Amino acid sequence: KIGTEKKEDTVAVMDLGGGSTQIVFEPLTIDHLQYPIPESDEGYRVELKFGNFNYILYQHSYLGYGLMEARKSIMNGGINAEHVTAEHSVVNKCFPDSFSNEVSLKDKEGAVTVTGTNTVNFRDCFKTVKSTLFNKTMACTTKPCSFDGIYQPSITETFNNNEIYAFSYFYDRTTALGMGLNPEIEDIAELARKVCTNKSEFADKIKDDPYFCLDLTYLYTLLSYGYDIKTDKKILLAKKINDIETGWCLGATIQMLDSMVQEGKLYTWREKNKLEIITNNH
Repeated sequence: KIGTEKKEDTVAVMDLGGGSTQIVFEPLTIDHLQYPIPESDEGYRVELKFGNFNYILYQHSYLGYGLMEARKSIMNGGINAEHVTAEHSVVNKCFPDSFSNEVSLKDKEGAVTVTGTNTVNFRDCFKTVKSTLFNKTMACTTKPCSFDGIYQPSITETFNNNEIYAFSYFYDRTTALGMGLNPEIEDIAELARKVCTNKSEFADKIKDDPYFCLDLTYLYTLLSYGYDIKTDKKILLAKKINDIETGWCLGATIQMLDSMVQEGKLYTWREKNKLEIITNNH
């Protein structure tokens, strides 16, 4: 929603990869003015000029919070290396009883077997994910913070009325089980409740993928607890925009192209194989 003659509302973008998750949005004050994002070495503040307008954006990449890394952390979270040996097995409440996976011990040789349980359920998995991954008590040097002491403007207070797009694993793990493209965040929790029981209409779809309960619970926990977004907030799940595959470099590409247009350095292929410089007058 940028590049128009008048400045329109922007959308937030959330991307969930394997190793990290990223978020970018334009926080606004209650009077719809630019929210004062402080300068920092962490690069939270991004100033983007596009067309005739300036945008001040918040962006951050949460390393270690991608889906694959989250799985590892949650499997390791129940292992106390001081009290277990390679002969032990540890039950994780996010997996069905058919699950078994070896996890290497930190600072010790050998591995521990992580197993599931026949009483797996969403509530216990939610508690496990919260306590393992999201530290809400860490010192917050620049307020407000999301989790782990990381500065982030409140989405509820500065972006509640605008749309949120969620890509990559947000899309893959939910739509694989038939979720629509415009769910409320609470709908993800409801889907997780059904999947975690392993006795729902999804039993056949998930029997060969023991990670569905954990993955859906993690998505919900990240959005509702980590980012503290209201659970009745709708999000837009997407894989492509106008048939173009999305990627996290899209924002940087837009900024680069706009700079090239402003400087008269962007070219287009015209008839008779002639190159014509695009200027602000074209």
